[in-house]
Amino acid sequence: MYITYESPGAETVCSDWTSDYSIPATIANGSSCGDYLDSGTYMMDVRGTDPDCGDPVTATAEDFTWNACAGNAPVDLSAPLVESNRVVLEWTAECVDNEYYKVYRNGGFLADVNPCEGTYEDTSAADDTDYSYTVRGFSTDEPCESLDSNEAAVHTLIYEPQTTPKAAGASPADESIYVSAGYSDDSDKDNTLLIEWGLDGVDFSLGSQALSHDNSPYMHLISGLTNGTAYQVRVTYLDSDGFTGGSAVQVLSHIVPAVWSDDNLLHNSNRFPGTTKWGGDWGTPSGQYGGFTCDTCHSMSTTNIKRIKESIAAPSGSFPGSAVTFESTSVLGSFGDDTGTHTSSQKICEVCHSHTTYHKYNQALVRNHESGPAIHDCTQCHPHDNGFKPSGGCTVCHAVPVGNRVAVVGQFSANSHHVQGIDVTEEHCYQCHWEANSDGSVNTTYHGGSDDPGSEVNLVIYGSGVRPASYALGATAVAYTADGSRAQILELNQHCIGCHNTQNNATQPFGDGKTPNQYSWDGVSINDKYSQETTTPWGKYTDTATTDITPKNTQTKAYSAHGDAAANQRGFNLNETWPNTSGSTQVACFDCHNSHGSSVSGMTTSYISATANGGILKDTTAGRGGYALSYKPQAGGSAGDNNAHNAGAALCFDCHETATAGATPWGYQSTYGATQAIRGYFDSPRFGAGLTGPQQRYAYKALAGGNKGGHFDASSALTTTVNGTINGLCTPCHDPHGVSPSLGANQQYAVPLLKGTWMTSPFKEDAAPSVTNDCVGDRRDDAYCISSPPGYHIDQNTFANWSYTSTVSVSQDVTLFAGLCLQCHPKSSLSPDSTSTWKTVDRIHNAVKGWDNDGSTMHRYTCSKCHTPHNSSLPRLMVTNCLDYSHRGRVASGGYPGQESNSDGAGQFPAGGGGRGKGGSNSHYFGTTSGTHTRACHDNENADSWPANQRWNTISPW
Repeated sequence: MYITYESPGAETVCSDWTSDYSIPATIANGSSCGDYLDSGTYMMDVRGTDPDCGDPVTATAEDFTWNACAGNAPVDLSAPLVESNRVVLEWTAECVDNEYYKVYRNGGFLADVNPCEGTYEDTSAADDTDYSYTVRGFSTDEPCESLDSNEAAVHTLIYEPQTTPKAAGASPADESIYVSAGYSDDSDKDNTLLIEWGLDGVDFSLGSQALSHDNSPYMHLISGLTNGTAYQVRVTYLDSDGFTGGSAVQVLSHIVPAVWSDDNLLHNSNRFPGTTKWGGDWGTPSGQYGGFTCDTCHSMSTTNIKRIKESIAAPSGSFPGSAVTFESTSVLGSFGDDTGTHTSSQKICEVCHSHTTYHKYNQALVRNHESGPAIHDCTQCHPHDNGFKPSGGCTVCHAVPVGNRVAVVGQFSANSHHVQGIDVTEEHCYQCHWEANSDGSVNTTYHGGSDDPGSEVNLVIYGSGVRPASYALGATAVAYTADGSRAQILELNQHCIGCHNTQNNATQPFGDGKTPNQYSWDGVSINDKYSQETTTPWGKYTDTATTDITPKNTQTKAYSAHGDAAANQRGFNLNETWPNTSGSTQVACFDCHNSHGSSVSGMTTSYISATANGGILKDTTAGRGGYALSYKPQAGGSAGDNNAHNAGAALCFDCHETATAGATPWGYQSTYGATQAIRGYFDSPRFGAGLTGPQQRYAYKALAGGNKGGHFDASSALTTTVNGTINGLCTPCHDPHGVSPSLGANQQYAVPLLKGTWMTSPFKEDAAPSVTNDCVGDRRDDAYCISSPPGYHIDQNTFANWSYTSTVSVSQDVTLFAGLCLQCHPKSSLSPDSTSTWKTVDRIHNAVKGWDNDGSTMHRYTCSKCHTPHNSSLPRLMVTNCLDYSHRGRVASGGYPGQESNSDGAGQFPAGGGGRGKGGSNSHYFGTTSGTHTRACHDNENADSWPANQRWNTISPW
């Protein structure tokens, strides 16, 4: 076997004539090898000879990269502390190339160490023993270990039974002083204690007490003293075996006995009504530890900040610890630190605690209480002037993300939020959360916190004008888990509706002058609209054998399309059978809204609040509150597409036209079960570029071009006066919560979710004639087969069977079928009855039922007959131009009315396009002005030449 390893330049690095698989090969096996370069690229070529026939055999050459081990060992390993049973190692840590360090003792593996720590404490060492320590860096890239570090050789001490004194403490009481003196490490238990006392700064001549050996700590009550007089105490530890640390003689100065009196500054059970610790009585003369005073913790002279004693003793009994080190209010863990476990502590909040959940002297569990601010300065949430009772915790802890919960406080200062015009306090939290007490303090009964991370949020179901005082799940409380599930999101409805209810229309839960229906356009509560279960047919007319009405009445609309989604039908196809493609999953309050506030920018609502926009629209953060993505609606569209809209409308589009959740928190199909995008038949996607329903149904209609716009933007300016503006929003016309009960019996004319009355068109869609060779008329000689059965739908062929003299039409007047339209487009603007000139806005709108000023108009239309409310491929939101002959035969262009030539056949209304009697004159598309078998409708009504003189407007040719 012959193997070579070559550099890219074909320089041979190693040649090997053996079958040894090692790389590089060894000299002992007859190889000649050079050194590999770190990260160098080499080519391996394997060649040989077939032993049977002697033919050469060559394998395909392969490239490989030689990587040296990235792990590196420290060069400054040392052992700064060596005791009888403990060795502390230190070195300069490097945590870029090293995944972790491996510690070896006497050549054997001992432990893995975090690469950035650079220290290890060996507590398994035996006394009076030689040890040799080395450290290696470990990299997972290869993986590999580095070479050994320098050696740290030590010899542990011989264990001796010596005493380690702890800091003693003295606490004044009524005519007495409690003295506590702790110690450790005296294995033969032969130490004793001498306590002496006297006047402060004078001497220790007033008394002394020698105490025989006792378990730590020594406790002694000095009695018979004078209240108001300052004393000093000297504590002397005695041990014939000696001491291993601490001060054997300690002086405690300026201790002033006094009759105990309570104060809000004192930390005792009186500050914590309902506490169960130590039977509910601690820090008082009758309770555990005796009565705390200012002198319990403070002294005139100390090395600690805040005049905190170097050693704190209980007035009665003993604390777990006594020595205190308190040097900062800003350094992480200054007050206490639950990010790691410990069996003892000298931190100010942990020295005394043994029954608490957090910051205990012997903290056995890691409890991140409660967030970054809490492990810097406890008094942010536990103010001294209230005896360190928790208060202010909500706005402190929740000013930053806590676990998977968002930074709530920031939301209250966002563009739109609940509490407006005043500063947010903890008392506000009480209105919605059981986790808060009425005074703003934390209600630990319901607040899981770091003791129960990810626990449910207990929300209030508001009562009649008052926040309930007792917790009853399902009646006054909702237990919500922010896991993003539909069940939990729907649970929140009880909480939202409980407040946004008629019974609370005059309630000001946050004291900011705002009521739950402050911005309700109709003064009606959200609950009264959202919780309705009434339905109505969308279309108000039913087709019969003698009519030709669109079957929209087969679709049922719910007064609350979002709240009663299962009862609400919608959808369309391209043959006017109006199928139901709606889902049955309810849209929840929390689908569209945030709880505390929203940073969504721009116009979001049709009203102005204290924040200049409102609605608290959906605003999510990835990894927070059960959401996997960050989302908030953004203004979109463009002037070029005639659909520029604000964020308030973008929320509707994002939900209605996104099938699957992912880029958005929901999808109309994946979340709600709808099988078709939620938009109207005449709408293009997002009211912008793209085909409308008519353009998909009829190819020639698509040739009209793109979106001509509508309520968001128009392709040309209006010539009539408008009384309102849409501002790129949906809510000027729609109330997403439901139809308003204030409309009374007219609610049936306010679907879907309208802020006024409107009626969908009972007429089928108009189209150009499809046939151009129909034979019609009274035959005399030969039938003239150039007719076209009309594709338009008017009263006479919708509510009657092609009866020109029929006067049947919709029974509703304009206040019912277009009351919403009239709010912005009054009759005085559209049809002021000032002219009857053909093709004028005034004349055209005489076709609206009730607006005919001379009684000669044959049409009695709804507004929806000619207009769609959102956008259209025709100008002026038009959906029809039924007399546009250029598409006769449904051709792209070039269509033309039929003409007669030397033949008979009278074309009766409304066939059109046939002969008008014997003779050779032209026959108009929709009737002629002469002949006993014809009807004159739109012909010769203007100065245009035939056939353009039959067109009825100049704005919207197809």
